[in-house]
Amino acid sequence: MKLVSSLASEVCLYIGENMRLLTANEVANILRVSTARVYELARIKSIPSITLGQRQVRFDETTLHEWISRSVGETSTSKPTEEAN
Repeated sequence: MKLVSSLASEVCLYIGENMRLLTANEVANILRVSTARVYELARIKSIPSITLGQRQVRFDETTLHEWISRSVGETSTSKPTEEAN
């Protein structure tokens, strides 16, 4: 009988046809931050994440890109207030 590799050892997981789950390391590469920072953002619920069991966290690729777009949109539309002279 051939054993199938466990989900934990996969670089990314595919759920259904349209959902691709990323690891914290992949998200760190996309955001150009440390893996520890990604886990911290997930822990404080600042970034959308999916918890698998007690210690595994994954990130839906589509939701992540939407979150990035919203975050960039908020940053680019906010303008510093000018002080009156």
